[in-house]
Amino acid sequence: MYKYKERHWFVTVCLILIIIDNFIDVLFNIFEMDIGLDRDPIIFLGIIGVINIIFIVLIFCWKIQGFIGLIAAKIIEIIIVLLAAIDGAYISVFGYFNYTSNPVIFILGLILQNIIVFSIFFAILNIKKLGISTWDYLKEISPDKNKTNADTSKQEALNANLVKIDNSITFKKCRACGEKVDENIFKCPNCKGDAFV
Repeated sequence: MYKYKERHWFVTVCLILIIIDNFIDVLFNIFEMDIGLDRDPIIFLGIIGVINIIFIVLIFCWKIQGFIGLIAAKIIEIIIVLLAAIDGAYISVFGYFNYTSNPVIFILGLILQNIIVFSIFFAILNIKKLGISTWDYLKEISPDKNKTNADTSKQEALNANLVKIDNSITFKKCRACGEKVDENIFKCPNCKGDAFV
């Protein structure tokens, strides 16, 4: 378990931009309801925009459920957009293909467009800071809540910045994975990180 969690500044900026984008989408959906367009898909897409904001906040809180939730919400959004397009709404994919001109290209384009977006988002989550990516933090396993006091005291002893063993060798702790390494080693053999505490 990582003691110190930090994400790259670019990942933070992208997460904030995604929140702003979803907030603007929700506002546009409210505006489109006022001009008399079909309300059902607009209401559902507005709700999905709010849910996406919640999932991004979960990613900010280092929870992988946020990423999984974004994928589930995007699948639901694809289904809603597809049903709206079949019902006659003019929706285009890549700014050109619509359902009435070529349904097969529209469906494949809709799926491809979302796969590209999530591939880019996944790549952004894998940008590393101090040798560890945001994705590594998201997929880490939560600590066991059934630890005894003895286990806790052992963990506290391991969390010390410098640990002396046999009064002859000084170890430092990798900031990313917690591995103890000799003070003369500059790269962690476990995670290849180069930041130590």
